[in-house]
Amino acid sequence: MNILIAFLIFFCQPVLWIGMFRNYLNYRKRIDRERDLFTTAIYRSNNEFRHFIVSFLLLGVISSVVSILIGMMLPINFIVIYEILLLLNLVLIPTHIMPVFIAFLSAIGYLIIGNVYYINQYTNLDLNMSAVANQNLLVFITIILFLSGIYYKLFGGRMNSPQMYYNQRNTRKVFYIFKELTVIPMLILIPGNLVSSIPYWPVFNFGHTTFSFLFLPVVLGLKFKFFNHIPKDYLHKLGNVILKFSALSLLVTGISYYFNFIVLYSLCALALIFLLIMLVFRTKDNKKTTPFAEAVNGIRVVAVEKDTPASRMDISIGDIITEVNDIPVKSESEFYQAVLQHPTYCRVKLTTPDNVIKLTETAIYNDAPHELGIVMFKKV
Repeated sequence: MNILIAFLIFFCQPVLWIGMFRNYLNYRKRIDRERDLFTTAIYRSNNEFRHFIVSFLLLGVISSVVSILIGMMLPINFIVIYEILLLLNLVLIPTHIMPVFIAFLSAIGYLIIGNVYYINQYTNLDLNMSAVANQNLLVFITIILFLSGIYYKLFGGRMNSPQMYYNQRNTRKVFYIFKELTVIPMLILIPGNLVSSIPYWPVFNFGHTTFSFLFLPVVLGLKFKFFNHIPKDYLHKLGNVILKFSALSLLVTGISYYFNFIVLYSLCALALIFLLIMLVFRTKDNKKTTPFAEAVNGIRVVAVEKDTPASRMDISIGDIITEVNDIPVKSESEFYQAVLQHPTYCRVKLTTPDNVIKLTETAIYNDAPHELGIVMFKKV
């Protein structure tokens, strides 16, 4: 019953609702961009919200179980700093500052200036500011890194939403945007009674220790532009690196229990390593060598719509279609003229970005060749 009350209180927190609203805005912006550039919504359903709900439930359960099993207790001052920075990020600069780095900033800020009793001194909230081991901040960071790695691997590149631009030679190219976020409920322990004036707040006593449960809104997300890599493959690789990094963070956390003075230095070092990882991944994706440019010897595939005949074929973004039904094609009009030669069947010859020639075929919708599901550069 007490945990249920804590869960219901979670739904009163602004980070959750602003995060959901930002998620919806990301969806609407993507739909409008796709329709404007390609006259169709490539991913019509609100996949952003679906990913939000799945991660809310799955990662919320994982994080809560891990947190409670290891008895992670976070100081109230840190929670206040963390939630304020999350709100500022969601309202002012959503996903441009990575939520993972906000967790680092909050922990470092707490250790430097936040571990004080000003809240009780200047308010009437009567908060219990019992001391909490600083190592819990490293535990929290480790869990955040672990969840982020899973999040990138599970949802990264599920939607390859293209955005078109022109280079200096006036050649049309596309890059792909991953811009999603989620809010997960992480069940944590907090010292003492959070706010004694709130009726029915869940408070427990274990020996001489008083603590409460709290579902902490934790934001995960990322904004990443892909100029030179397949989004799914690249984010999967990033997820693996972040998971390995979380193992390093776990090792550092264990060492900090023997050397308490290294907590702040460890947080600073881990934050710098995290920024370096993200910088390396962004730098490697160099837009000057992008393979996602308009082709002269065929038709560049910029996206494949979900649940269409093309999605069942061996076609990926970046491929160049050179023949359709044994007819050479170099433009959108030639493509559909060739498809109409066999309106219920389609055979495609293409070349991958690695210069591998492939043949693929499928049945298509009767009298609806325009619904094949291959998205290409539109005629201008």
